[in-house]
Amino acid sequence: MKNEIKKDTRRADYLSYDQIATRVEAFVSDVKTKDFDGILILLRGGSFAGMHLSFLTGLNVYFVEYHRPTRKVSWKGDPPPLYSNVLVVEDFAGSGTTLQDTLTFLEQKYTSSTFVVCKDRLSRLQDPTYCCFELEDEEKRFIVPWEKHEYENNVC
Repeated sequence: MKNEIKKDTRRADYLSYDQIATRVEAFVSDVKTKDFDGILILLRGGSFAGMHLSFLTGLNVYFVEYHRPTRKVSWKGDPPPLYSNVLVVEDFAGSGTTLQDTLTFLEQKYTSSTFVVCKDRLSRLQDPTYCCFELEDEEKRFIVPWEKHEYENNVC
């Protein structure tokens, strides 16, 4: 029997770019008071929030890619200087391993904090440093704009 992908049957709670940008902006003053050396964006999910944060804070941006089948994290472009204090930005603190594997990848050479667009009760990481939206209802799930097409066409 092949591994079948289980369809997510939770009700969708759609977030707009404007809603996300407004929440990101609410954290800018606090982010500026921390000694972050840069923003580390998890491609692709962290792109919108991470670039918006970079624009508003003036922090340099660095990128990592995550390969789900192998759980491998790799730099996309130049990494930040060793032992930098980075703010890792991702869209979901979900039930998967992307964010956790990325933090493990960084832990020997970097200090990191986390910024997520959203999390829910199924999230593996329950205590991100910054979280824009939190869902308590286990029957709902957030849909961010960059996933809307895939969700509506049953791709994710």
